[in-house]
Amino acid sequence: MEKIVSKRLKELRLQKNYSQEYLSKSLDISSSAYSRMERGVSSTWSQYLPKICNLYDLSISDFFSSHDDNKEVLGNKIEKLHAEVISLRKQLQK
Repeated sequence: MEKIVSKRLKELRLQKNYSQEYLSKSLDISSSAYSRMERGVSSTWSQYLPKICNLYDLSISDFFSSHDDNKEVLGNKIEKLHAEVISLRKQLQK
């Protein structure tokens, strides 16, 4: 999953011409932490996914669905991830 996400993070960043530094500041994390997410070395991306999607004006489904070649691989993982994100949002609102 990390490879899919890291590829998508880099793809979106390059499309918008954003720097890793800009994104790390927007997410309130270190540049090295963002770099690790984009390289697929860190799995912390899931806790930042809602903010990342907001930065790119994407839904979580759209974040993943743009990769036709990954749709089969992801299957039900998108729904599971979406449930995780909703749970994290609820925890943050407390």
